[in-house]
Amino acid sequence: TQQIVEPRKIVNPTLQLLNEGIVSETVRLIYGDINEVMSHSKALKIAQKDNLDLVVVAPQADPVVCKIMNYKREQYKKKVYMKESKKKQKVATMGQMKEIKMKSTIADHDLKIKCKKAADALKKLHPVRILMSTTLKLLKETPTLLKDMTDK
Repeated sequence: TQQIVEPRKIVNPTLQLLNEGIVSETVRLIYGDINEVMSHSKALKIAQKDNLDLVVVAPQADPVVCKIMNYKREQYKKKVYMKESKKKQKVATMGQMKEIKMKSTIADHDLKIKCKKAADALKKLHPVRILMSTTLKLLKETPTLLKDMTDK
């Protein structure tokens, strides 16, 4: 005698179980002020009466936890939320690089203005690159010039 082995069903964990697709005989229903264990068919009738969907929210629980909701509306809200979060993420990472150039002989007032512009760019989520330049002659004349520039 040969045993017939049925192929295993691969369950996608991201797949939501809906309405008649729920295999459990008993479910814990959460809907409004209802929070009780009942048969799958009774919960489905309540959902259909209100023209909504019976959706599994915790398939690992015993019995399976279900909610009654408008599933398509929830999916739409989730899609819109993900779209908005992607837009915000792009704004945060895709700022245009701002460069601020200054020489070693810059006056204190001018330096404050450049610092203010850098702070404004950072508030707008733009990365800032500061370029400080000097001449070799000045470096030879004042050996502490680089330290003085960074201290300003």
